[in-house]
Amino acid sequence: MPSFAPPPSKMITGVIDTLEVRELEVHDRNGRNYLLRIRPYKTADNKIDGAVLVLIDIDQLKKKKV
Repeated sequence: MPSFAPPPSKMITGVIDTLEVRELEVHDRNGRNYLLRIRPYKTADNKIDGAVLVLIDIDQLKKKKV
């Protein structure tokens, strides 16, 4: 499970309140790197009804840069 700097609940609330996509690099207990992307969830009638969280494995990309 990735670790987060700010609490995830505050980041999610911020995205829902501002409608801005948020991205943050996080890592798990084993040191693997991920990009966390949080987006507002819009319904078919264009109402905000939560947030979508996506974890993208960027470990290989980070290791190639080093």
